[in-house]
Amino acid sequence: MNIEQTLADVVQRVAKDAGVDNLGAPQADTNLMDYFDSLALLNVVMATETELEIGLGRYVMLADETLMDAARSPFLRFGTWCRYVADAAARG
Repeated sequence: MNIEQTLADVVQRVAKDAGVDNLGAPQADTNLMDYFDSLALLNVVMATETELEIGLGRYVMLADETLMDAARSPFLRFGTWCRYVADAAARG
């Protein structure tokens, strides 16, 4: 499973559903919090968990206290979000 490509697909799908037309393909330094409100970010989390469960055959919980923290959120950079998800998937 290519985590980065899966997450890029999820982000673009949520952007389309949320009516975000100016995002394009997310780059490593793309700040997702600049494009999505908290509801759309929640949709990114839920869609990512679904894709991980399909791809890995097991549920991976992604929500924690840092997700929406304006200073520490992995959503501040798409590359950080990818690492966050990969680390969570590796942990189990």
